Amino acid sequence: MTMISRRRFVVSTGIAAMALMAAPAFAAKAVLANRFSTIQVDASALENGKYGVHADWVRADLSLALAKAFPGRAGRNAPRLIVVIDSMSLGDYADPTDPGTDYLYGDAKIVAPDRTVLETIPIKLALTPQSAGRWDMPDIDRRRVRALCEAFAGWVTRYVAKSGK
Repeated sequence: MTMISRRRFVVSTGIAAMALMAAPAFAAKAVLANRFSTIQVDASALENGKYGVHADWVRADLSLALAKAFPGRAGRNAPRLIVVIDSMSLGDYADPTDPGTDYLYGDAKIVAPDRTVLETIPIKLALTPQSAGRWDMPDIDRRRVRALCEAFAGWVTRYVAKSGK
């Protein structure tokens, strides 16, 4: 077994102590970074296309999922989180050997109180239709949209936490 030198022990202990002292500062910055004055969902791009009937579902489900993902994180004079959904696609569920894929594409924008866009985070999400349940359920399309929105909100939460804005 090798012995560790006194110098190496002192240096490594000092580095560990500095990291422990800095951790609360980084945690505080992360908490402040995820505070928003409002969270908005814009699904207007879906209204004119093939999935126009689903735009209200996306708006409602994504708003609810984001409210759950960012609980108690409202702050005055904080930036706004605006999620813009650009497109959606529900795969063909009729073929059990190749059920297709459900997609939801959009951007999470962090906007300062002065309306300056601080960051735009593009998100492309793909799920299998089976993630929402069996194909023969009467409300399967509604469930598929809800599953897409909940997963999308999860990715928004992860990317916003990484961004540090």
